[in-house]
Amino acid sequence: MGVASLGNVTRPIHTLLIGVLALLLCGVGDLLVFHTDLYRSILDPLSRAGSFEDTVSEMSALHTNPLRDVLVIGLAFFPQLLAGPIVRAEMFFSEYIGWRAPDGADVSYGMMRTVAGLVKKIVIADQFAPIVDRYFRDPSRFPGAIDAWAALLAFAMQIYFDFSGYSDIAIGCARLLGFVFPRNFARPYLAVSITEFWHRWHITLSQWLRDYLYIPLGGNRDGLRATLRSIVVTMLLGGLWHGANWTFVAWGAYHGMLLCVERVTGIARLHVRSVALNAMRVLVTFVLAVVGWALCRATSFGEVLVIARALVSATPSAPLLTAWPWMLTFGVVALGIVFFAYERMDRPPR
Repeated sequence: MGVASLGNVTRPIHTLLIGVLALLLCGVGDLLVFHTDLYRSILDPLSRAGSFEDTVSEMSALHTNPLRDVLVIGLAFFPQLLAGPIVRAEMFFSEYIGWRAPDGADVSYGMMRTVAGLVKKIVIADQFAPIVDRYFRDPSRFPGAIDAWAALLAFAMQIYFDFSGYSDIAIGCARLLGFVFPRNFARPYLAVSITEFWHRWHITLSQWLRDYLYIPLGGNRDGLRATLRSIVVTMLLGGLWHGANWTFVAWGAYHGMLLCVERVTGIARLHVRSVALNAMRVLVTFVLAVVGWALCRATSFGEVLVIARALVSATPSAPLLTAWPWMLTFGVVALGIVFFAYERMDRPPR
């Protein structure tokens, strides 16, 4: 997790307990997180420095029962409820109080963002789904390394374009209604480290984990050992967010370990101007992320071991990917190279 100051979080124990409870009950997803953030503001008003009270006061001038409106509107706002960024209660109701009718620019942006999300979901993500399902239905049927890497690559494409596509749809729909939601993905597969990956992947969740788990656990206040402990515990619990299975906990532990290695070695803080070296760092980070996805998609540790053996197997096998997904993969990779070059070459010197 990134370095973060304590800011206005003045009661870390309350915050930690609320955060852990939310993750243990994560089956209801963003809705629970939204109300968790709201209840934290109610139970621990100092943590928001009076902003919740200001919100209630402003809503009282407009409505007879502001708390009821807070809950009902949060339940009824469909883009945030179904998918998309984790929108904090404070942010959502600031948008609500200051709401204005969407203008032409909002409508144009909202429609383009929604269409982009649909393209990500239908044209890209859904094309990889049959290949992923076919392989993970019984990984032992595909013992070759080509099949294993192809399946993990397909799943990496599927989960990113599916998840970010839904986020784009939610952000676009919200803008059509006059609400501005935060960005949730920032081309995470172009990260030069796992630390940067988590600054780009599901950004609002990373920020939520930071505020509700990492900082209340102590963050980086008490030395390196305590910082590493906070990172590992945060990522273990963050794994539960993605699914109630030990494989997801292991996935969190895997990323926690990588984050700890980067924190100890200082790799994540290296600033390199060489495009070639940065491209190598992107490739290594991407491979580490792709390998980790096996823990998310496999249903048991037995399957994980089968996949791990296959990744380094010399057994010949027929390619699992058909021509169309390969074309999509090459297209996505080519687009990624363009974005990488743009980000690295157009970035001002540090």
